[in-house]
Amino acid sequence: MIFAIEEIPALTLEDEDIVVLFGNLLENAVHECVRLRDRGIKDVAIKVKMTDKNGKVLFSVRNLVCERVEIKENRVIREPESGHGIGLGNVREVVEKYGGNLEISCDEKDFLAVVMI
Repeated sequence: MIFAIEEIPALTLEDEDIVVLFGNLLENAVHECVRLRDRGIKDVAIKVKMTDKNGKVLFSVRNLVCERVEIKENRVIREPESGHGIGLGNVREVVEKYGGNLEISCDEKDFLAVVMI
């Protein structure tokens, strides 16, 4: 994991909400890195960035993917039985609670989740 974290003077999230944000986004990234390593790809990294942007907290997690994840209307499209994407729903609830934004994107190489609260 590669972290780039700046001092955040006004982080006003409840502890449980911080755990939901970090826990779910990092769990998804770690899961995908394990899949990559199982396929013999050893040079994998998760990049985490947290910074203050005009009084708002900007938090992003970027990781490599085995295959492109289909996203429609800023939501992951998966089969319901896969169990994936549930954590992003939890992240979305926390983001909405604080009046923030969640943006996700994916190409053939990287998945990126950006939260601004």
